[in-house]
Amino acid sequence: MLDAQTGKIEQAHDEQGTATATVKRGESFAGYESLIASATDDIAGDVGSFLTLTYTGELHFGLYRAYHTKGDGFVGEGETQRFSHSDEKAYLVIHFVRVRDDESFDLSWSDSAGNVVSSNQDVVKSGDWRLYTLSLGSLPAGRFIVAGHLGGRDAFSEPFVLSP
Repeated sequence: MLDAQTGKIEQAHDEQGTATATVKRGESFAGYESLIASATDDIAGDVGSFLTLTYTGELHFGLYRAYHTKGDGFVGEGETQRFSHSDEKAYLVIHFVRVRDDESFDLSWSDSAGNVVSSNQDVVKSGDWRLYTLSLGSLPAGRFIVAGHLGGRDAFSEPFVLSP
């Protein structure tokens, strides 16, 4: 898989395929073209499955003023991109729906200058719920962003504002 912007190889995957044919006595063999086509179809299916799993990780997230637990997960309350110091904390609820098991997940909370004010490193699997928090009390008013990276790739970037 090539990155169209940089031309660099992003993913490489080796595959092998075989195909067989049984020819009854007295019949003629139709040729290797059909065997090659069959093996190629199998390889293409394997590569397609690999790339779908690699590039279609799915997660649901939101920034909230509060949350509560429900079953094995979390429900956010008061979804917003505007916080004040009276909120004390910003809550980020994430549900990982379709990701590989033991996938790395990195989270960074940054100010408008790109300075990381808090970060988390995690390992997740499909079906996991995570709750991340950012204490707002010691931060200056301004613009911030929370960004998630799943398996080393950008997963989301959500701006928010902290007012006095």
